[in-house]
Parts: sequence; structure tokens; C-alpha cells
Amino acid sequence: MSYDYYLPDTAITSMAVDGKAVYAYVQIMSGALVECEGSLDGNPELYIFEQHNHVMARFRDKKPLDDAPKLFTPLAAAYLGDARYLFYVDDNNYLRDRYISPQARNKWVAGRLFSDRGIKVAQYSKLAAITVPNRWGTSICVYYQILGEDAAIESVNFKEGQSRREVDTRRVTDPPPYGTSLTAVLARDGIQLNKAVPFDPNSSLPVVYLQWHSLELAHAQGKGTVRRMEDLKLRFAPHTSLSVVDDISGLQYFYTSSDDNYVRRVIIKNNGQMEFDTLATPTPRSALAAVRVKPGKVVLFYQALEKETSEKVLLFGLTLSHSGGAWDGKPGRPAPPAKELR
Repeated sequence: MSYDYYLPDTAITSMAVDGKAVYAYVQIMSGALVECEGSLDGNPELYIFEQHNHVMARFRDKKPLDDAPKLFTPLAAAYLGDARYLFYVDDNNYLRDRYISPQARNKWVAGRLFSDRGIKVAQYSKLAAITVPNRWGTSICVYYQILGEDAAIESVNFKEGQSRREVDTRRVTDPPPYGTSLTAVLARDGIQLNKAVPFDPNSSLPVVYLQWHSLELAHAQGKGTVRRMEDLKLRFAPHTSLSVVDDISGLQYFYTSSDDNYVRRVIIKNNGQMEFDTLATPTPRSALAAVRVKPGKVVLFYQALEKETSEKVLLFGLTLSHSGGAWDGKPGRPAPPAKELR
């Protein structure tokens, strides 16, 4: 298989900017990290892939770079001001970042968020990142899993204009599975962690979602105890792929079903009603990455086999639109292999 193809079972992460531009990030067979740039276009608006952008290589002169992403690195992305950040893990399991901005001449360069103090994550850790606007200025919150018997989830915040780790690292210490999926949304009225454990909707701390040791979905905020989502009454396959977005009218949970390998979605509306639907058939261990582009428009990224030959694993972007009181989904053109990006 060509080194230009996407790495099967690569991590996938995504972000949207200005209600139109959509970015997905993956690793290709050579180990390089690639940005898949696209946008919403047409009538009705659908996600359209436009081009690949090289983020970083893994090798130089056949040797791994000092800050090279390890193969099958977890990925997380978020924006801060006019800069886009991509977080990954190197061969020694240290958290790394790269960013692109006008100040960096619109080229991807090595970040300095972790240069003063290394953050080592568990070798099985996944990542999640989210942009958090608040009255003290915009920040990025990054979640990761650390080594230890309790399989703790830790978070670190970075404020705009700062390039060092803050002191307010928080841990979520109930025992999730080693290597659980991680995803996060901003806090707001209408999101309820647990009937018995309310949370602060005015807090700048996001709500993080993960898999519980009983294989149910769980969530937490800040230093709060992890609580399973009692009303959902769903159990997932171990290490299920998981992604959550908030469309204000309700939370949308995307996961891979344990019995038939479909991508399924459950929407929990603000009135407590739930809707379930089936969206796609990914490769068996595909990651999921959903992003809300603007109200009523969500794009879900996943890997699936090319239909014509079943020889290539491609990246698909499914556009989910809300109209007439219901959601529908339409797949866009899959992103082609990342030619010459090694």
C-alpha cells in the first residue's frame, strides 16, 4: 500500500472556524500528520473536501525526528485567536503541539506550549481539546490520560498570549478503562451531568465525556467526580469510538455500536427527550470526530473502505443538517490519498 494513504485506524480530530471552514486531522502511512481542509458549500450546504496541508513529517533522512509523532498517535485540535493548534504524542509519550497562524507566515511550526515542562501521558492515552472563551480571555483545555492504577484523566489550560502550563491542572480520578475515548463540550444551561450532582453552567470549565468502567457513558467537570449518565441506559463496546457535539438545542453523542459496527447517534434534547438513529458503516476500529460548524450543521468524520475496490481506507465527512424539526445526513466526497505529503 502506498505511503500516501491514510493510516488505517488513525486518530481523527476536527475543528470548524467562522461557520464555514472545516478542518480534519489524520496520520498517513508514512507517519506524517496531515490537515484535510474543506468547507460547507452548495445548496443544501454539504461538507466539500478542498485540499491537504502538510503539518509535519515523522522521518527525515529515514530517521524519526526528535519531536516526531509516534505511529497511531492520538490527536486533538483547537483554535486560539487566529492560530490553529494540533496536539499529538511523540515516541516517548510526551505531549506535543504544532500551530499555524499569520504570525507564523501561515506555515505549520513547532509549538512551545510544552517546552518549559514536559507532560508525559500514558502510552494508551487518547486526547481531547476544546477552545474555551471566558471573561478572562480565550484558552485551550487539553485532556489526556496519565499512568497509574486509577487511570486518571488530567487536563491543562493554556491562555492566549501565554506559552506555558498553568497551575490549575485537574484530575478526574474514577476508574475509566485504559485508553478510553475522550471528548468535551462547553458548559451551559441545559447540560446536566447527573441528577444528584449538578454542575456550574457559568463555569469556564468544559464538560468532558469518557467511557465508564462499566462500559457506560460518563462525564465530569473540573475536579468533580466522574458520574455515569444514568438516563442514557446504554452500554458500549470496550474502547468504543466516541465524539460529542452541542448544537444548543441538544447534545449529540456519536459512537460505534457493539453489535453491528454502525455509527450511531443519540440526541438528548433540552427537554430530556432522546432520539436515536444510524448514520454510517465505518471500518471496524475507525475513530470518530464530529464538529458543529454552525447552528443546525454538524460534520462527522470517520474512515470507511472505498466502495469500488474495498482496497483503500478513505476519510469520509458526513454532513448532518437540521431542517423542518428533523436531522438528515448526506455524505460528501471522500478525501483522496494525501499525495506527496510525507
